[in-house]
Amino acid sequence: MNGLEDSDIVDIEIELVGSCNLRCPLCASVVFPDKVGYTNIRSLPEWKSQLDRYSGLKSVCISGICS
Repeated sequence: MNGLEDSDIVDIEIELVGSCNLRCPLCASVVFPDKVGYTNIRSLPEWKSQLDRYSGLKSVCISGICS
């Protein structure tokens, strides 16, 4: 364990979509295509659940893949 509690996290970045049409040579989706799904779309309930987990949040950055 790293000693951090969920309530210690104050900044978080959440990707809206985990899919990308680029094929960067060092990207996990290129190196491990069978282990990394190409499409990863998060539902609103999933976002809410993740944000609710961190009670100490002061800022949330909502982004696309690899911002």
